[in-house]
Amino acid sequence: PRGRKELNAARLRMATLPDGARVLETPGTWVPIADVRGVWVLPGIPRLFTQMISANVERFQGDAVEVVTLYTATGEGDLADALRAVAEAHAAGVAIGSYPATKSGAQYTTKITVSSRDPEALAAATEAVRSAIDVSDAPLAS
Repeated sequence: PRGRKELNAARLRMATLPDGARVLETPGTWVPIADVRGVWVLPGIPRLFTQMISANVERFQGDAVEVVTLYTATGEGDLADALRAVAEAHAAGVAIGSYPATKSGAQYTTKITVSSRDPEALAAATEAVRSAIDVSDAPLAS
């Protein structure tokens, strides 16, 4: 039945947030939205998620993070030093990630992401990755 529920251990675990999290109420909903060090935590129920996004859209304003995704046949361990050098040279406002393929039959060995809010920094770091590692803009052909 709907309505008030007993506050049991399971519900308390689901409501636990890390220290420093900001909890914000959204009018018309019973579920809060939380800001955990710049990461917004929203409910997974589609109706509530949509309602909370609409009610809080002004909170999500700001420069978008742009991401370039590259693919390579080189293993993550073999390109780690080159990526580290690029990341150190372009540390200001750029994040670089590498992710080994985990699905059987993937058409790449490692996926590399370069992300930034600054388009010029993103372009420079992406070019540095392209110069350091044999990459492609799309998964490799079989």
